[in-house]
Formats: sequence, C-alpha cells, structure tokens
Amino acid sequence: MVELSIEQFVFDAPTSRHSLSSPSSVLKTVAKRYRSADARLAKDDTGITLLLVHGTGFHKEQWEPTIQAIFDHYACRGSSQRTEVTEVWSFDWHDHGAAAVINQEALRAKGDRGGSLRELGDALAAFIKSDHVKGHTLVSVSHSLGSAATLFSTNSFPMHELPYHTLIFVDPTMCWEEFWHKNLHTRKGLFDYGALAAGSARRRDRWSSKDEAFSWFSNRFPWKTWDIRAVRSFVDHALEQKGAYVGLKCNKLHESEYYSPSENVFDPPNIISRLCHAVPVHIIWGEIPDIMCA
Repeated sequence: MVELSIEQFVFDAPTSRHSLSSPSSVLKTVAKRYRSADARLAKDDTGITLLLVHGTGFHKEQWEPTIQAIFDHYACRGSSQRTEVTEVWSFDWHDHGAAAVINQEALRAKGDRGGSLRELGDALAAFIKSDHVKGHTLVSVSHSLGSAATLFSTNSFPMHELPYHTLIFVDPTMCWEEFWHKNLHTRKGLFDYGALAAGSARRRDRWSSKDEAFSWFSNRFPWKTWDIRAVRSFVDHALEQKGAYVGLKCNKLHESEYYSPSENVFDPPNIISRLCHAVPVHIIWGEIPDIMCA
C-alpha cells in the first residue's frame, strides 16, 4: 500500500455572484491534497491531477478508499499504464464535512439556508485559476449532485479555454426539465426527490458516541450496503462531538433542501450539451439503476 501525503487547505471562497453577500457571510472552501509520500516534493507535472467533488450528504474524505486504490494501481510493478495520477484534490461542499464547521457562522449569517452549488462552482473555478494547479492536466470526477457544481464551474471560462482535460460524472443527478415534468405521473426511473427531502429532514442526527453511530449506520440502509471503509469514513468525518452527543456536521435541513427539482438538476444537461463538443465527457452509472433511467 502506497503511503500518502495528505494536507488540508482552507481558501477564501469568491464573493458570490448569485446572492447578496456581506462580510460575515463570506464562505471558506476546504480541500485536501493527496500525493504519494515519495513524490510530494516532485515538480513533475506531466501526470494527471484529479479534482474530486462528493454528492449530497457526504464529505471530501469519502473518496479516500478510491484515492488509495488509484495510487496503489500506479505503484504496482508491471503496470502497463503510461499516464499516471500524480496528485488528487478533494473538496467539501460549503455546508458539508469540515467546511460545515468552519462556515457555521457564515452560513448562519446567510439565513441558515445552507450553501449553493453555483457558489461552489465559483469556488472550484477560483481554485483552478490559482497557482496550486497551474500547468496541471486536470480531470474532474464528480458524484451525484456534485456534478452540478463542477459543471457550474465551467461558466467561468470561455468554451475554447476550458480547464478540464476530461469530465467524469458518477451517478450524476441531472435531468431535462421537460422530461421531468412529462414523467411526473409515473415517476418511473426518476429520482424521488420528495421522499428524499422528507427523509433527510426527519433523519436521526445525534448519537451518544461515534461507536454507537458506527453501529447504527452499519445496520441500516443505505449505509449497510457500503464498503465498511466508507461507513467508517462517514462516521469519522461527517459527524462531530457536540457537547454531550455526536451529531451531523451538515445540518439535515440543509441536506434536505438539495433534494428538490431545481437548477441543480435541470441546468447540467444543457451545459453538458455544449461541453461535450469541447472536452471528453464520461458518465458512469451504478450497477443498480436507482437514480435515473439510463
């Protein structure tokens, strides 16, 4: 197993173009950089840098089993792959994971309505323009509704100067608005946002300890279907000690707000229809078609 060098960074997010912002409501963007421990001082930028964006209710560390597998793959002797992943960046949504804790007061100043995927898109674009990845070959991998933030980030660049070499979406939550409304009467093959919103708002959000939380999640759907490493990561990074109990870092009402048909779902297909002429776009669906019909 390759030893990884992991560093956390906190950046000032750009002032929102999509809502009125006051100094007290300026958000921070939180990310982690993963490199091979042996290569952390290397200046060779000929490989690929992955930019990872999680889905609703998750956190940036949720990708760590995948990140480890990627680095282990390229370190394996006899690998015939010529292109290597040399660096990985994983981002929290502004109201998820460590970012939810850091942005607690700013979110409260914004009316305690949670973050915005357009704001996160602006933050991703600002990061891409920074020296941290200057000259790097960037490949974005986004999960579920995180795909919207990645696609919104492309609005900050001319079509002929898109910063991404490739865009990869894993179980993206997106749908043509016309298709959505046309199929409301059947819901066949459509994500049931109403049930998810209601379920998130009612979900349990406190436990006596992380050990109790781990046991609880391990025995309930959907967490019991996850790789055990992902469950442990969720307990370690999506929960925090809150006085006498352990609770979710992401306010469950904030999470619930994301589960509604909105621009986050309807705009991405329009953006992809333009981008696919400029950069390769790959969509990966899970084996069980429980998000959208293929």
